[in-house]
Amino acid sequence: MYYAYRQCPECNRTVQHTSKRSQDGADSIVKLAIVNKRLCLSCARSGDRNPSKLPHVREARSKFLKQNNPSAGKPAWNRGIPRPAETKEKIRNTIQLNGGRDGKRNANYGKFKDHSINLDFKLYNQRIRVLTERNKHLIPNFNESIRGRVGETGAYQIDHKKSIIECWREGISPEQAADVSNLQFIPWQENLRKRKWIKKNYIFKEL
Repeated sequence: MYYAYRQCPECNRTVQHTSKRSQDGADSIVKLAIVNKRLCLSCARSGDRNPSKLPHVREARSKFLKQNNPSAGKPAWNRGIPRPAETKEKIRNTIQLNGGRDGKRNANYGKFKDHSINLDFKLYNQRIRVLTERNKHLIPNFNESIRGRVGETGAYQIDHKKSIIECWREGISPEQAADVSNLQFIPWQENLRKRKWIKKNYIFKEL
C-alpha cells in the first residue's frame, strides 16, 4: 500500500490517500483532489453539505424504510427460541480464542499450546503474514520492485530473523514477531538456506 497526503482547504486537516499500485498513483490522487479542492470527510459531511442530514430528506427516508421493511410485523428469525447450550459454548470459546470482548484480537496466541496444534499454528502464521505486509515499508533497504519468488534472478524476500515457528513455541505475540526489528530484506538464496535448516533441525522434531 502506498500513501500520499494533502491538506483540507477548509479546516487545514491532513488527509491521507492510498493506492495499491504505486506511489505515483497515490500522488496522482492527491494532485486531482487539490485541483478539485476536495474537502476532508468531516467538512464534506458538516452543515448543509450532507443531504442525508436535512430534515425533509431524513423524514422521507424514514417513511420509505417503514413502508419497504420486509420484516415489519413478522416474528424474529428464531421465533423467540433461545440458543442451545452447545451453541452458546461454541460462541464463548470463539470469543476467548480471539482475545475476549475488549477488541484485542488474537491476544491469546501465546497460550496456543493448550489447543489444537495444527489449527492454532495456522491462525498464528496467518496473523503474522498480515502484520508483516503492513510493516514491510519500514524494513531497511526494502524495495517492492525486486521482491520475488524462489528461483527468480536478483529476487529478494522478506525474512523473519527469528522464524515464525520459533516465535510460536516461545509464546511471542504476532505483533512482536512481525515487528520491523524482526524483519530483514535478503536474497531468496539466503532465505531458502535458512528455511531448509529450520525444516531439518527444528520443526518436525516435535510436531
